[in-house]
Formats: sequence, structure tokens, C-alpha cells
Amino acid sequence: MKCKSANEKTGAVLKTGYFLSQQRNSNQIYEKHIDMDYLRNIKTVALVASFFGLLLLSPLMAFGQEQITDFQTDIQIEEDSSLTVTEEITYDFASNEQHGIFRDITTDTGSRRIFIDVSTVQRDGSSEQYSVSREDGNKRIKIGDPDKTITGKHTYTITYEVRGALNFFPDRAELYWDVVGDQWEVPISSASTTVQLPEQESVSAEDLETRCFVGEPGSTSSCAVTSISEDPARFQAKTDRVLTPGSAKTVVVNFPDSLVTQPGWITWVGWPLSANPFVVLPLVVLILGFFLWWRWGKDPAGRGTIVPQYEPPEGLKPILVGSLIDEKVHTQDVTAGIIYLAQQGYIAIEREKAEGFFGDHDYVLHQKKDFDDAEDIYQDLGEAVFSVESSSKDNQSWWQSWFGGVDENQRGQTDIEAKDSVRLSDLKQSRRFQKTIKSIKSDAKQAMKDRGWFAKRHTTATSVLGIVLVGLFALSFIFGNSLSAVGFVSVIVAMFIAVFWLILMKKKTKKGAVLQEKLEGFKQFLTMTQEKRLDFHNAPERNPEEFMRFLPYAIALGVEEKWAKQFADMDMPEPDWYYGGSAGAFAADDFASDMNSFSQDYSQAASGSSGTSGGAAAFTQPYFHLQPRE
Repeated sequence: MKCKSANEKTGAVLKTGYFLSQQRNSNQIYEKHIDMDYLRNIKTVALVASFFGLLLLSPLMAFGQEQITDFQTDIQIEEDSSLTVTEEITYDFASNEQHGIFRDITTDTGSRRIFIDVSTVQRDGSSEQYSVSREDGNKRIKIGDPDKTITGKHTYTITYEVRGALNFFPDRAELYWDVVGDQWEVPISSASTTVQLPEQESVSAEDLETRCFVGEPGSTSSCAVTSISEDPARFQAKTDRVLTPGSAKTVVVNFPDSLVTQPGWITWVGWPLSANPFVVLPLVVLILGFFLWWRWGKDPAGRGTIVPQYEPPEGLKPILVGSLIDEKVHTQDVTAGIIYLAQQGYIAIEREKAEGFFGDHDYVLHQKKDFDDAEDIYQDLGEAVFSVESSSKDNQSWWQSWFGGVDENQRGQTDIEAKDSVRLSDLKQSRRFQKTIKSIKSDAKQAMKDRGWFAKRHTTATSVLGIVLVGLFALSFIFGNSLSAVGFVSVIVAMFIAVFWLILMKKKTKKGAVLQEKLEGFKQFLTMTQEKRLDFHNAPERNPEEFMRFLPYAIALGVEEKWAKQFADMDMPEPDWYYGGSAGAFAADDFASDMNSFSQDYSQAASGSSGTSGGAAAFTQPYFHLQPRE
């Protein structure tokens, strides 16, 4: 069986400073008649000998003040394949004032992970203060009082349990254990290890294979292994060789696997959970949240069927239609609202042609009458639009005229009586407008609650999830330093799951659930092809008025492209609220392309960005890549 050399990091670290004393010698020559060549040869030999002598003595000189005089380890292999390890480390601090020592034990070997549980730590026979943490794949035991210092020689006794350390092969089990790691920074005068197998009468010396390696990493130097009291199940590996810093000692024991019980898969799963108990938190919060949602947050059943609706249910307006269908208020819902205001005669939309080599078109919104008799949400929307001061061409710089300007002369081609006007390009730069849009979205959410579509969040469910969230937040601070990376990530994931369930606790009422099904039926009608219309009883015929009337609803529901395609082969008169598009009659696909361009620009303005936001994803591409007919 191939065996590893003693090169794995299981030692301890105590970083102190060491100084190499140097001594200068001066020589004087008193006899002038001595052959000078002979003297020079003698001097060269002496210097070389002194140099190599200093190299050999430097480790002892450097670490002469602090050292480990004895390192005794007792390893008990239990029948359940775990290990009980007791270490007695006699550490001589000499006259240096230190708080204690660090004991690092490797838990991540690269191929698998072992699990360490520290039972007791003593100094000179009495309990000693200690803390356990994880650093660089090691379990670090920090031993000592941070408020006190000690000097001289002291004996530390550390007892801990190890799980997952044994290797299993066909009919054989193996203990490969780095008793002394290569990270100690002081010499170790003596290191002895005792290994005790489980009590079995049938075990014999022929059934066992024991080896011991000692030296620098990669060394194959061996140390003696002897039985104790003629008991083959108990033996000792001892070395009287001084282990210089960087040296290690490894014990290998190969024995019949019948002496221990090989862990099953449940045990292998249980070990990581016991070592990282916080890893189960996401699953616990997920199950708890699902129970609370099923009990108090799940939407009630509606009618159970979705039937095509040829009209918006209950006379709903576009903003609330788009908000209820997915329980969110998107920018596209507000965009649909501005087109609805135009249809109702409150505003007119003018498309300005671009000028300059790289210019882009702009839109001008003209207020035709006051918004006093409009519904609250639409009144706020209209007032927000025209609260922004519009710029003029006189204020444009020369480069705007060449590279991004609009044709002011085009406005003279239309006859629009307006109380006020504003460009979409100005809305994009208005912080006041962005703030008002957020307020309109909040008003839409409140309107859905006021109409009885959503029930109040259940106090018990939200309280429990709130307590869970606060508890997880407290855990991340209380155990932050001692948590492993896996444990910390588990706490963060559990927090996100708790927030997820809090959001889902927004429950519809029976009325809201039925209304949502009707909206799904209306959406189904808007996406219906002409051939499918013939399959339904009393389905309305296509006409220009129908297209114009339901266009803002199609935008709010995100199906404007499919709605426009149904009228792609139909000419229709220009609406009285839109200017700057095609001359005379124009097709629905051209008009839809213009409306898509308007919606895209308006969505950018409403989101306060130069590109479309997530809520305006439906407008990022035009329906058809056609220009208005001249």
C-alpha cells in the first residue's frame, strides 16, 4: 500500500522572534618569519569551519530560549471509527512573557474533510481558557488568557474527538495521522505516540502493519514502533531525535476493518451537519415559510377556469390592469396610463423629427385641458408630466444641434392648442418627475388594496417571519467570528429566503383572485389571431376603433406586439391625439412602431435612465422595423 510522507500540516504555531548571536574574532600575527601562504591556508580553513559550525548551531541558538521538551500523544481508535486524542505538550517559554500557544489541527486534507470536537483543555492540571476557530483549512485552538502572561515551563493537556479520519479499503482500515505537524516554530526535544486499537481478543501482530515517519516534509526516515505489555492492540511510536522547526511526525496503522464499524451514508451526512449546524438554516426557513404561506398567504381559488374576455373586466383602466395581472406596478403600466390620457383628450403626443447627422427623434407632450376631472392616479400622472419645465432649441448647444437636436420647424406643421408642453428628453433629467412616478406606483398599490383585491398581511405569519429575520441577523453578528464560510453563507441564504416569504405573504382576496382570472381571459383575447376569433361565439370584428381603444391595455399587459399584428393589414385614420407620424391614413403596424418608440422613450424617462429599465423590457425592441410612410 502506498504511504504518504510526513508532510501534512497538523502542527501548532507560536510566532516569536529569534536572534542569532554573532561573535567577531580578531587575529594578530606575532611571528614575522612564519610562512604567509601557510597562515593564509590555516585562516581559510578556520573561517570555513566556523561558517559551517554556525549553520549547524544556529537552530539551537535561535530557539534556545523557547522549546517543547516533550510532546506525548495518546490515540484511542473507537469501535465507531472515531478517534479520541489526548495530547500532553510540555512547553518551555523560558523567560519570555507569553499568553499561551496555538494548536492547529488540519481538518481539510484536500480529498475530504475531518471533524474535530474539542473536549477539554488544561494547563498544569487545571482548566485553561481557550477558543476554537477555523483558519486556512485548520481547526485552531487558541489556548491562554489574553489578559495574563506566563513564563517558564508548562504542560498543556488537550483532549478532542476526531471523526472521519480513518481510510477504508477492501477488508482493511487505515489510520494515517500527522501527530506532529511541520508548522511548529520551536524545536521539539522528544515526541512519543501511543495508539490503542478497539479491544478485540482475535487481533494478532500479523494482522497489523505499523509505521512511523519523522523528519522534514517528504522525508522517509522512520522511527521505532513497539508493542506495550505484549499487547498487539496497543503500541508506541517514539523518537528521541530533536525535531527542528519544519519537521513532522506521522503514524500509520493498517488493521482489519472488522475491528471498527464503517460509517454509513447517514453518518457521513450527519458529521458535516454537526460540524456546521447552521447549514440547515436555509432548509428550516424554507419549510417554515412554506407552511406560513400555505396557511395564511396563499391566494384563494377563483372560478377555476379562464374564459376569453372581450372587454376590460369591471371597467378597469390600464394602470390597474397591468398592476393586478402580475401584482407589480411596472413602468410600462405608467406608460400605458399616459397613452390612456391622450385617448381621453387630456394631452396630445407629437413626434418630432430628428435633425443633424446623428440626431434622434424626440416626443413632445401637449396638455390640452386640465386634469381636475381625471381619476386620482391619472390626475397625479398628468400634473407630474407638466410640472417639468421644457427646454427650447435656443438653449441647445451647437453640438446638440448637429448630433442630437430635433427639428423645431416641424411643430409649425401641426395646429395644436396646448396649455403647456414638455419634451420627454426633459422628463429624463427631472428628479422631481422620477420621485412623482414612484409615488404614483405606490398609489396604484394602495388603490388595489382599497378596492378589496388584496387582504391585509396576516399578523401571525409576518410576525414569525420578522422574528426569524431578526434572529438570523443577530446570529450573523454574535457568531460572525466563529462561523465557518459555509455557516456564514447559510445564514445569509436563510435571510434571503425569509424575505422571499415575507413578499409572498401578499394575499389576494376571493374578489381579487376572480378578477385576475378575468384579466387573464382579456389578455388571451388581445393575443388571439383572426383565425382563432372565429372559434369563439360573438367575438367582435376587427376595426380601427377597437385597436386604438385597447392599445394601452395591450401595453400594460405586455402583449402590444401581438395586438398590433392583428391589424397589420388594415389602414386606419390618424387619431386626433397623435401628430408627426404617417401622412394621412396609416397601417396599425406603422402606428404601433411609433407607439413602441414613444413607449420606450417614456419608459426611460420614467425610470430616470438613458436605457430601458427592467420594468420597460417590453419596449426595448420595436414591433416592426418599418418607418412611417411618406
